[in-house]
Amino acid sequence: MGFQIIEDHSLHSRYLNENSLILDLGGNQGTFSQAMVERFNCQCVIVEPSPKLFSQIKESNQIKKYNLAITNVSQPVNFNLSDIPVSSSLIYNPQLHQDTITVQGKRLDELVSELGWQKIDLIKMDIEGVEIDVLNSCSDEFLKSIAQLTVEFHDHVNFVDKPEIEKLINRFESLGFLWISRYLGCYYDTWLINTKLCQISQIEYLWLRHIVRNWWGLKRRIEKIKYGDSIETY
Repeated sequence: MGFQIIEDHSLHSRYLNENSLILDLGGNQGTFSQAMVERFNCQCVIVEPSPKLFSQIKESNQIKKYNLAITNVSQPVNFNLSDIPVSSSLIYNPQLHQDTITVQGKRLDELVSELGWQKIDLIKMDIEGVEIDVLNSCSDEFLKSIAQLTVEFHDHVNFVDKPEIEKLINRFESLGFLWISRYLGCYYDTWLINTKLCQISQIEYLWLRHIVRNWWGLKRRIEKIKYGDSIETY
């Protein structure tokens, strides 16, 4: 077991097991958490602000769900709904959003404190453009309690600018994280690993970043040639 892609999110499975605590932010219908439980028998907490998607998440002894929006402030916030539920967002886009509701916003560090977790083994983050504000609002000490993150930054849809992402990644690097972006042209699927909590050699990291990542890119381009524009290459 090693570096894997689960539900379009990169992670390293060597650092996950039945004792792992996973936060699934922007849980959609819960498919990522379900896959993680099936594979690792771990504990997952799903956060999903969309009422429609939230109602479709199945709870269990290992999956708990919260109808919240992870934000940089703990207060009610406007949540913009789309006919395509996965495109609903705190960031308003007149071409995507037809209605606005109020949902409870919660800071990431505050949620973790309420859960009583001392560390997080993995955060999967797909929160439609507010990932920069959320992570910037967290202290260095809190970020150092996270072993891995798999983040869908939204520069590919112009919700955030690349310089903002690069500034945030530089901060993570200063805290002892290594990172890999699976796509060459954007940060659509970005994996960060805390070397203070996860022992990974420089050789393995360079292999993953320069060989494995490039192999994925080659496969995507072959699939694009074979199947056409339905395959994203970025």
